[in-house]
Amino acid sequence: MLTKQANGGDELYYRLMRMAFDGQSLIRSMYKGNPILTLFLFGLPLSFLSIIIYTSCCSDILDVKEEENEEEEDQDEEEEGKHQFDY
Repeated sequence: MLTKQANGGDELYYRLMRMAFDGQSLIRSMYKGNPILTLFLFGLPLSFLSIIIYTSCCSDILDVKEEENEEEEDQDEEEEGKHQFDY
């Protein structure tokens, strides 16, 4: 197990450093014990979160393309309607 020199004090900085070190050592020990379960435990929620963020950020781009296509189709239909009576 990893060890670190104990820093005295009860300041916020030292509390945060101890929490970070404890979290890091916990994840490392979990990975050493069962790497597949650890990757599944952290990978699955992260993949869902990335899909949610991707779809929320990129949905506007997809909607704009559909609107542009509809406008182009409307313009094409108007032009076709004008050319029908040109005889």
